[in-house]
Amino acid sequence: MLVAMIACTHDALAAQEYCALIETIGMELLPQPGLAPSSVLVIEDDHDVRVAVRLSLEEEGYQVQSATDGRRALELLELLERGGQPPDLILLDLMMPGMDGWEFAMRLRAKPRLSAIPVVIISAYDELPPPGVVAFLRKPLKFDALLQLAARYCHH
Repeated sequence: MLVAMIACTHDALAAQEYCALIETIGMELLPQPGLAPSSVLVIEDDHDVRVAVRLSLEEEGYQVQSATDGRRALELLELLERGGQPPDLILLDLMMPGMDGWEFAMRLRAKPRLSAIPVVIISAYDELPPPGVVAFLRKPLKFDALLQLAARYCHH
C-alpha cells in the first residue's frame, strides 16, 4: 500500500520532493539496524498497576510484555528467549498469588541464559528483596524514578 501511495504521488511531485519523501519515509518506517526498542517484562498481579506501568513505559518508547504471576512470567521468558528477544529489564512485584516474586527470582537465577537480566522490585512492602535484585521501588510508584531505572538498565 505504501508503494502504491508513493507511485501515485510520484507524478504530482517534482523529482526533489519525491526523493525527499522517499528519504523521510525510509527513515521513519524502516527499522534502523541495532536500534530495536528496549524491552521490559512487568510481573504484577494488580491490573491497575500493571496497566499504568505498561502505559508509562510504552509512552517512552519501550516494548512491554507483562505477566500476572511468576509462573506465567517464566513461561513467557522461555518463549522470548527462544525467539532471541529476552527483555532488557524485569519489573517484579513480590506479593502475587501462585508463584510469588521470591520464588520467581530464585528460579530465574537458576537459568544461566536468563539470570543476567536485571530485576527491579516494585512492592508496597519493606521485605528483604531476593538476591540479585538491582533496585527496589516502593508502591505507590514514582514514575520518574521508574523511567530513570528503565533508562539505566535498558539500551534505550
